[in-house]
Amino acid sequence: MFNKYWFDFITDYVKRKTILYKPYFMLKHRIAKIYSSNEKVGEKPKYRLFETVVVVTRDDAILAFEFFLKGLFKYNVKKNRYDFDKLQISYISNYQLDKVLLRQGLDKNNLDYNLNPLWKNDTSLSSAQAKKIYAKEKKKVMEERDFLDFSYSCFTFNKQSNDPYSTPIFATDKNDCEDAFNIIGYKKPSGVWDRPCLSDKNCMFNGANKNYPNQYGRCINGTCQMPSNMRNLGYHYYIDSKSTKPLCYNCKSKKWLPNTKLDFCCDDQKNNPQKYPFLKSPDYAFDGDSVPRYNAYVQKTCKMKPNYDNIFKDTNVWKIDCKGFLDSYLVKSTDKVN
Repeated sequence: MFNKYWFDFITDYVKRKTILYKPYFMLKHRIAKIYSSNEKVGEKPKYRLFETVVVVTRDDAILAFEFFLKGLFKYNVKKNRYDFDKLQISYISNYQLDKVLLRQGLDKNNLDYNLNPLWKNDTSLSSAQAKKIYAKEKKKVMEERDFLDFSYSCFTFNKQSNDPYSTPIFATDKNDCEDAFNIIGYKKPSGVWDRPCLSDKNCMFNGANKNYPNQYGRCINGTCQMPSNMRNLGYHYYIDSKSTKPLCYNCKSKKWLPNTKLDFCCDDQKNNPQKYPFLKSPDYAFDGDSVPRYNAYVQKTCKMKPNYDNIFKDTNVWKIDCKGFLDSYLVKSTDKVN
């Protein structure tokens, strides 16, 4: 691509033809970062973005040019490969070739110049070599992500506030985070030493509502999901204050129902089994749980059977009979009943 523009530049104007008509080649390169999109095509990321630094030069030249490239590749399902999609090029700088190719000896007594070892990657890469580079760079990116994104931080909240929220504070380690005084005895904010969750089982409210099948309380993007009205303190913990108590269903019910008025009765449901014998645990509410609760109730309490006008004739009308919460109703099927 670079050569195409270069030769077009030369042939565009007759006086430029005095410039040496020699192609540029890639002198050296380095893959800076590799990103994969969260959007998937099957099990593969839909997009991959490569950030690469390249230096190009040509024979008999005195300068080398450095560019920063962003190459976007899109997964081709039919061909089971990544195809080039877009490229962004940014010019960084130019250098004299002696600065790029030559360097002084590492031995202070050696005043001669030695060939820069980076010259070794001026050739094109085979697909096998490219896969090795990709695997190496991907591993490096994952290690950096684990170190930065999954490192520990210190979190606290204002206990005097009526609307408390999680606030990160500076701390060098766990002791510094949890201590209420600094090393010279001055009072300072203290908090919890926490890092992002890695699996659902690390979250204290995962599976906490045992009254119907659900997966609420999971680890979502590094943060544990909390019951409605609760607020996270860091990633695994929650803010313990009067205004952030969890909300529960069936506070005044005599049996488990999928949709009732929410109230702050979770502790009472947990500690008073005589009052709530129909509950297996506090009936915690979670954002967006209406449909799973309704489906669980229908599957448990509703039954469907044919509705015959005459027992000697087939029918395509079905009666759905629910106990208590839902009324019975009829459904007409387009299929014949055998």
